[in-house]
Amino acid sequence: MTIRRQHLEARVIPLVDLVVAGGRVEDHLVECKAVWPDPGKRQVARQLAGHANRARGEPILWLIGLDEDDHGVTHPEQVDVASWWAAVAKWFDGAVPDLTDLVVHVGERQAVHAMYFTTDLPPYVITGGGENGALEREVPIRDGTRTRSARRDELLRLLIPAVAPPATQVLSATVQLSPGGSTSGSQPTYAELWLNAQVFFDQPGTPTGIVTLPRHLMRGRVDVPGRGFDPILLSLRYDDSPHIQLTVPSSPGMERAPIVLPRPPVTRGVDPRRDAVVVTGPGALGLSSYIRLESDLVPLVLKDLPVEVRLSFGVAGIDRLIQLEMQLEPEPGNAEEEHRLRWKLVVGDYDPWVVAEP
Repeated sequence: MTIRRQHLEARVIPLVDLVVAGGRVEDHLVECKAVWPDPGKRQVARQLAGHANRARGEPILWLIGLDEDDHGVTHPEQVDVASWWAAVAKWFDGAVPDLTDLVVHVGERQAVHAMYFTTDLPPYVITGGGENGALEREVPIRDGTRTRSARRDELLRLLIPAVAPPATQVLSATVQLSPGGSTSGSQPTYAELWLNAQVFFDQPGTPTGIVTLPRHLMRGRVDVPGRGFDPILLSLRYDDSPHIQLTVPSSPGMERAPIVLPRPPVTRGVDPRRDAVVVTGPGALGLSSYIRLESDLVPLVLKDLPVEVRLSFGVAGIDRLIQLEMQLEPEPGNAEEEHRLRWKLVVGDYDPWVVAEP
């Protein structure tokens, strides 16, 4: 599975911004390297294989030139990527992760090298190792920040076909922040935050074509990097009402009551149920969240600043998450709503006649 240049850039830039702002991004899918690892060392291949095995089919990302401890973009020496990758790949026995590499510019004279690996052929095995090279082969696996040999139960999990979460895309997203608790002529005593998003789910890549997203594992997060605010954590909601309401246009002088109809059953697509969303085919899901913030200063401090929004969905039956990241830009207000702030996801126009680079 390849990834388009624009999609990879959109994935990398927010990660770099978060690290530079003081955050951390390394997890079971992302690794940061301040300098190029030495390809002649078996340990580099071992770390990559362990990372790929832990991902269980999900793509992994190595960012070369990003220091997570010092929170900055470094300037590692230039290397020939083809030669570097050939020297690492020689340690693998059989299947090797597929590599897509791209230099991503993240600022004036600043760039990181993104190494995007697909990991859909586990288990990944490397040669050598042990005392005096006594091992012929090893199946490594990532465990937190270290790499070790896989246990038997972990090997069995690698051999079981993984449930592949459906590909997802954010169609729209808005955040609104308004002062609350004020009376005429008084200062607000708290702020109210609303999050709304529309997410498109593709066909699940499973033998049954079905994936279940439990309701209690849906989470959102709103953050303002570099401003000293703690992330705002949210529980996501969706409409699981068994009915739909149709608005009927009214004539002048005549009001018409809305028409309420039973919601038709979903035979293929996205089915929002009481406890979970069942995805059996392509479709969109509307999400929302609300939280009350006990601070009247928040709207004033956040004025004209972009915010970062993250959405996370658990997948029943596996230990992987669907995670989406996006940056929302502030929208201009007006005189009537000078204390109400609103951010919106800027989505570029889709042009099917433009062939993007792979």
